Amino acid sequence: MTQGGFVGRIAFVTVLGCIIFATKMLGRQSGRLNDSRLASQKMLYSSLGDRSGHNGVHNNFAAAMQQFLSNLRLGSKIHSNSGNRQKSFITAKRAMTHEEAEALVRQWQVIKAEALGSDHEINMLIDILDEAMLVEWQALADAAKAKSCFWRFVLLHLSILRADIFSDSFGTETAEIDVLLEEAAELIDENQQKNPNYYSTYKIRYFLKRQDDGSWKFCKADVDNAS
Repeated sequence: MTQGGFVGRIAFVTVLGCIIFATKMLGRQSGRLNDSRLASQKMLYSSLGDRSGHNGVHNNFAAAMQQFLSNLRLGSKIHSNSGNRQKSFITAKRAMTHEEAEALVRQWQVIKAEALGSDHEINMLIDILDEAMLVEWQALADAAKAKSCFWRFVLLHLSILRADIFSDSFGTETAEIDVLLEEAAELIDENQQKNPNYYSTYKIRYFLKRQDDGSWKFCKADVDNAS
């Protein structure tokens, strides 16, 4: 009996040690992920704040926008309510008309310009965005407002490449819209003699979710071939 109790205590200590070790490893992995996202956000805000050089598309404003587009790609990999994970429950698929898809994307472009524009209409973002996109663009708009500057966006070209609607086993509808965008923007700062400008053509895939009232909201975006 004494020997059996001794062996039991050894087994208990061994299992407890494994649990503590596993907990520490998970904590370290979570910490590294959070540190990575914080570092990306700091780079974005730092680029927005430092505008000492202005040489066309290769200035700090353009770098900030490119960093933000990169953050969208990062966010698409770690968010749970998006893309391929939703598709595992899909039961039906149908095409969205290009007219409807274009109207949605243009509505988003208008609201984006208002939120980051001179009036800083940040509250409008919730009308068209949700989940990851809402968090990312609110942070960017808040940073611009805090620094008392604003962006003047110009949509040069918009082309719908693909638009599909998916239904899952729970009756939830999602959509994917592939778009080719060409846009330009200028950062307006009264303290600068020359305002930096930005130009980019890129492909982007938007993920949307149908709301209870029947409207659509953009939840995530994957950027491809940003330039």
